[in-house]
Amino acid sequence: MRSKGRANLQNLYNQIRLEDVSRIFITEKMTIKEKIRFSGLAWLFLFVLFVGCQKAVIKPHAGNDSKTGVIKYSLIFVIHGDASYLYHDQEGKAKYADKDLVRQAIDVATHLEQSEVFIYHQRPKKRFLFFFTKDKSVFYHYKNGRLVEKGDYAREHSVATFETEAKHYQNASIRYSETPPPDSIKTIMLYYGHELPLLPERGYHASFSDIHFSHLEFASALSNFFPNEIKPIDLLVLSTCRGGNPVVVSALAPLTRFLIASPENLHLSHLGAELLSTTLANDNRSLYEKSLQFTEQAFRRLEQRTQTVVTVALYDIDEVVSYADSISEHFYQKAKAYPETFSHIEYLDCKSESLPLKGVNIFFRAPRFGRSSSRSFHSGWQCVRLIP
Repeated sequence: MRSKGRANLQNLYNQIRLEDVSRIFITEKMTIKEKIRFSGLAWLFLFVLFVGCQKAVIKPHAGNDSKTGVIKYSLIFVIHGDASYLYHDQEGKAKYADKDLVRQAIDVATHLEQSEVFIYHQRPKKRFLFFFTKDKSVFYHYKNGRLVEKGDYAREHSVATFETEAKHYQNASIRYSETPPPDSIKTIMLYYGHELPLLPERGYHASFSDIHFSHLEFASALSNFFPNEIKPIDLLVLSTCRGGNPVVVSALAPLTRFLIASPENLHLSHLGAELLSTTLANDNRSLYEKSLQFTEQAFRRLEQRTQTVVTVALYDIDEVVSYADSISEHFYQKAKAYPETFSHIEYLDCKSESLPLKGVNIFFRAPRFGRSSSRSFHSGWQCVRLIP
């Protein structure tokens, strides 16, 4: 009986044409103008409903179709804008740190002519027509200083994996499209966002508030860009607060050779991206030397602009990984076992007489005011302890 009923409904559905939807509610009392307007609204509603049900993917717009020249660097910017990055300048004008960074990344992409640059700007979902939301994150792809692709894209619901961005990078990057892949290309990845949680928590992504996210999910997400590769990133710039944490560094160690991060707060999570245009200029210096220059220049810029503590460090992963795990192993194991018994986390310098400092180049300036203003040293590591 039920199957027969379904068949009847299906036959009825097949007999209904789209224009009949509007006629259901059009009465004879309506004027011709009102009927046309109502029919148009009905068609618009059906179109929006159809589009809203589609699975969105990266859809590039045409850019400049130019032949690829010599590529020495592959740069990947992941700029997290799916949260609050609003601030006000000295004149009181509202600005958004993530949008500023996109402009800086584009400037780098156009000036580094021997590079391939990918910029992924994760933006909040926007509501339209009161009932629907749309994820309109934006990506840019540059080669040899020229725009090749630009488009909007929607992230997968498992947003913590960077799945959409990773697929696009693998399909478009010459690291994967050329056979054999170029061995001489240095891969540099830059992440701009809020502090990575040490324990999984919700709310890191405003548009996906139900998703749990932590430093471990972040490390796994980065690995999706480079499947089955060992240390695929030559330099990772982690422009977040308290990224110079032994727990975070240990999680990222399998992915990168060098890491630039701050063990303290960062002003607007902002290590000046545009500085790469000069530090990666063509010369015979090693990537380590160029990374050290970028670290110092980023520090100097923050030092000029802020009154609070400024700390930026370059970590030689092969040097620090041997002891980074042991610094916070006790904390992390205890935190995972009893997370509900602690009210908050206290941050402190890992400084101790027994702490080795090899492999860390630290640039530090104490705050201009307060109890810590007389400090002259930082270990380069941010440790944590849980407060009951």
